[in-house]
Amino acid sequence: MMMAMANAVPGREKEFEDWYSSRHVHEMMQAPGIVSAQCFVLTDLQRYKGTQPFRYMALYEIEGEEVRATIDYLISHAGTAISGCAAMASEPQIRELFFYPITPRRTKPLPDDGTEPEIRNVLAAMTNAVDGREDEFNDWYTNRHLPDVVKAPDILAAQRFVLDDQQRYAGPYFFKYLAIYEITADSVGGVIDYISQFLGTPAMPSSDALSVKEPRARGAYFRPLTHRFKR
Repeated sequence: MMMAMANAVPGREKEFEDWYSSRHVHEMMQAPGIVSAQCFVLTDLQRYKGTQPFRYMALYEIEGEEVRATIDYLISHAGTAISGCAAMASEPQIRELFFYPITPRRTKPLPDDGTEPEIRNVLAAMTNAVDGREDEFNDWYTNRHLPDVVKAPDILAAQRFVLDDQQRYAGPYFFKYLAIYEITADSVGGVIDYISQFLGTPAMPSSDALSVKEPRARGAYFRPLTHRFKR
């Protein structure tokens, strides 16, 4: 999977959003390996106060072991088949990170007809482990924390990812781990309230294998800017 983060030039958000959703995402879908894509924008309501570094996020699903081919295509077609946009802010620079899944997508039981509810928001949680305690951290996150958070009333599913060894741009890479939580409610307020209430309690214990050094763990809520495009 590739996660792309970007900002618009102030005052040109509409131009940027139109370019991204009507042109750029379709150009990106031509890259080998990319089988789906969806664009998101930060929700007004966030758990943590303060400015998020990026307002826009796109998630691109990459099939199989095609990451190297995807990266090579993006490099060779940048500025030609993959257009730029003057409404995209140059600072902070767009960030593209490639991840591979380390857990399957964990879902709550679905209705009898098997139809999944519409995903109306997502939570992207970026974390690091304490040096030398990766195994302990991953055991806690996968087997305890992820299931605990999925118990939140409005969360349908979640999946964990780890930074791929293959990247388009050189580091530094501030976070090694990513979790995506899919939210079915129109507002993220219920999820924020649930996590705030139970995090650090026996219902949702933390772990001292989670790094609290800078950059600290970061969670940001996004709402879809586009539907999910599929090849």
